[in-house]
Amino acid sequence: MEIIGLGIALGSFSQFPFMIWFDWIFRRFGMVNILLFSGMIHVVRWLLYATALTQQTVVIMWALHGGTYILFYLCLAHYVNENVMKELKATGLMFNSIILLGAGKIVGAVLGGWYSSQFGFASAFWLCTVVSLAATVAFWWVSTRTPLLRTLAKEQPVSAGSA
Repeated sequence: MEIIGLGIALGSFSQFPFMIWFDWIFRRFGMVNILLFSGMIHVVRWLLYATALTQQTVVIMWALHGGTYILFYLCLAHYVNENVMKELKATGLMFNSIILLGAGKIVGAVLGGWYSSQFGFASAFWLCTVVSLAATVAFWWVSTRTPLLRTLAKEQPVSAGSA
């Protein structure tokens, strides 16, 4: 509790580089690779929470926050911006926000609170590690076998500003 303010600030500031350079990152690596990277950072964060929870490592875990949520959100926003008709873009972006910031956090907090009260925090962190790893591996597997995702992973995307 002594460093929670520092952790929240560090977690927030760690997102800025990804927001500032997202266009370059997207052009260089593509959406599929960004999402795979973000998934692996999630796995590392949960693994650290499960195995090495100290005041010092919490700071590192908060610093890694920038490579998780914001990358996922920016990829969703980019996808909506590129693939949804103009009249529905605001609705699509709002729908993503409602799911990520509303329903996802509510369901996660309720289920996470129940699970950790029944089985303990360490067990909850291990479960999150396993779920994150399984989701990342499943996404990788699907992306290598789905023609559209394979194409997205191989092509060098071009943003509207550089075309």
